[in-house]
Amino acid sequence: KDSHVADCMSDPFPFVLPTTRIDLISKMINKDCPAVMMQDSDGGLHIITKSDLIAVWLVNRHRWPQNIQEMRTLSAHFLFIAPDETK
Repeated sequence: KDSHVADCMSDPFPFVLPTTRIDLISKMINKDCPAVMMQDSDGGLHIITKSDLIAVWLVNRHRWPQNIQEMRTLSAHFLFIAPDETK
C-alpha cells in the first residue's frame, strides 16, 4: 500500500523488429523474459509470447515462418490489431 510503483515493476520487454527472425525471438523468450514487444509499420504495439510462437508452430508445422511478417500472413490464429481498429 505504501510502496511506489517502481518497486514492483520488472524490467521492460525487449523490442524486436517485424523482420526479426523467429528463431532469434524464440531464444529471447525464457523464464526471465516471458515476452518481446514489436511495433508494426502502422505504429501498433504487440506483445509476442511463447504461446504465440507455439500457436504459429501448430498451425504451420509444414512451414515455419522466418520472421514476424511471415508469421502474420501464415497464421490466422496470430492476431494483430492495428491502432485504428481498436476504436
